[in-house]
Amino acid sequence: TAVTEPQLDGALRQMRTYLAQMQLAAADIPLPNRGMFWKSYHQMFRLMDNLDLLRQLGQPGGAALEPTALDLTALCRKVVQSCTWLLKQTGVELTYDRLPAALLVPGDWALLERVLLELIANGARWTGQGTLKLSLRRLGTRGVVTVTPGRGLPRQRLDELLRRESGYGIPRPGTGAGIGIPLAETIVKL
Repeated sequence: TAVTEPQLDGALRQMRTYLAQMQLAAADIPLPNRGMFWKSYHQMFRLMDNLDLLRQLGQPGGAALEPTALDLTALCRKVVQSCTWLLKQTGVELTYDRLPAALLVPGDWALLERVLLELIANGARWTGQGTLKLSLRRLGTRGVVTVTPGRGLPRQRLDELLRRESGYGIPRPGTGAGIGIPLAETIVKL
């Protein structure tokens, strides 16, 4: 049977409780193992948070879009700066390419930040180790953000990444939960 809204709310509340307990227990983990713990913790937090936001965006009265005038260049720089150190620890060098001095667009800063983070996370997954480049260009009154993995993707892998062939079915092990790109798509449509 389908998961009901109250069941999903309960599961998300329980996952938040477990994550809080894990965070408190982290001090007892031996130092050599903390890196893997925090990586797993943040992956679980991101998965839970994406699932919750995707659910809210699909409900009347859910997460509200709060568009304002924002500088997309500043947002891109902030996101790149916040990700650079962590990605470097995994062997990925995140760079950005000739961003315009300023690009004012209407949008929701927090939601667009999530889109950028999702694109970077997926790009890093496909890059493995190497360079991942974020670029921004002006197209009329809009901004176009591109995240380019260091190695080119064969067409079938791009289709897999974008879930074109799967109809958003159950993802294969090691490919993620399959909600990140649909979440980014939903935010962009808003």
